[in-house]
Amino acid sequence: MEKEEPLRVRLELVSFGWGYGPERREGQPQKKNRGESKKTASRGTLWAAALNLRKFANPPVSMRRRGLTGLDSELQAAVWAAPKAELHYAKVRADVVALLTERLRALLVKAPGKLGTQEAEDGEGEDDSDEKNEDDSDEEEDSDDEDSDDEDSDDESEEEEEDNAEGEEDEEEDVVVIAIGLGCEKGKHRSVAVVERLLREECLRTITIADVGGHAGRPVELEVVARHRDIKRGGRGDAASDDNRPFKGRRRAEARQRKRGCAGHAGDEDC
Repeated sequence: MEKEEPLRVRLELVSFGWGYGPERREGQPQKKNRGESKKTASRGTLWAAALNLRKFANPPVSMRRRGLTGLDSELQAAVWAAPKAELHYAKVRADVVALLTERLRALLVKAPGKLGTQEAEDGEGEDDSDEKNEDDSDEEEDSDDEDSDDEDSDDESEEEEEDNAEGEEDEEEDVVVIAIGLGCEKGKHRSVAVVERLLREECLRTITIADVGGHAGRPVELEVVARHRDIKRGGRGDAASDDNRPFKGRRRAEARQRKRGCAGHAGDEDC
């Protein structure tokens, strides 16, 4: 009996701020974000869900004004010291495990040995067309006796570069990315702290898949990574800055400023 190839899965935990707009939902097209590597933007991505972390208490304002984020141990300690923080975290961890298990089950049933996505099926067709194009180019090179030695060497170097690039793409196409969004208000404090803690959870790497369509014995290679979408928005001390607030808070702040500015100019048309 042949040994089945392992299903390579990358779980991407994405922290974000609801105030800046929700993270992508399931069924939306995958787009490569600015500064996002090819590894992160694999075209086999499955968006599982976006979880709301706004039940967690905010860390102290003094920490946020100092520019601390969920990557700082001091702020992390404040998040976990808040009332009911551990209770909320246990619920989030259980939800993440359930979502990941559900997606893995679906992959094993839908397309054993494949990515399990429409993008994967499209990718197979593209690989076939590339092979045909390479065969055609070989025939043209054999029939062309007028090419110089310099041109031949240039063509060989270009082909080597293309082969290396195709090899990297094929390697990434074998990986399924299951993405789960976890959002607080700004995506800099609570959500980042939760994602960083989830990265250390051994339970996410040792999920046992029950008997699913006769593929219970198929191994799963699971990698867990993090992406903090909104952690670099604004600057230091943004907790007290109206200009760095999410768009909802900014509109309210601008309305208050207009009201204060018009208090002494009741006759102006702009007020």
